[in-house]
Amino acid sequence: MGIGITSPVHKLSVDAGNIFLTNSSANPFYYIGEDSIGAGGTFGYMTWDRTNDLLQLGSSSGGPTFTLTESGAIGIGTTTPYATLSVQGSGSPSTLLSLRLGSGQTTIQEWRDSTGASVASLS
Repeated sequence: MGIGITSPVHKLSVDAGNIFLTNSSANPFYYIGEDSIGAGGTFGYMTWDRTNDLLQLGSSSGGPTFTLTESGAIGIGTTTPYATLSVQGSGSPSTLLSLRLGSGQTTIQEWRDSTGASVASLS
């Protein structure tokens, strides 16, 4: 099927415009995965929590793993981010955060004040 395209190359091809999905339920879910959702299949999902203004991503193996609030806070491993970026871990994997230097890089983390001046770094 083609929308805005005369020669679709996939089962659904959309061109020349935005895609807007709507669902009038309080907390709509949009699923991506096997056709056996609800019957034990594996899938990922995106949901909009209208009550709390949250966009969440998750998978069939658990609840939401990524939360974006209306104010721009991001939660990874938590549905209630307490800072601009909140990372909460438990279980496996046992490493909460891993930062690696790329080729030619010498600083893993740098903190700057409101003027942009470097105040501390981790190399």
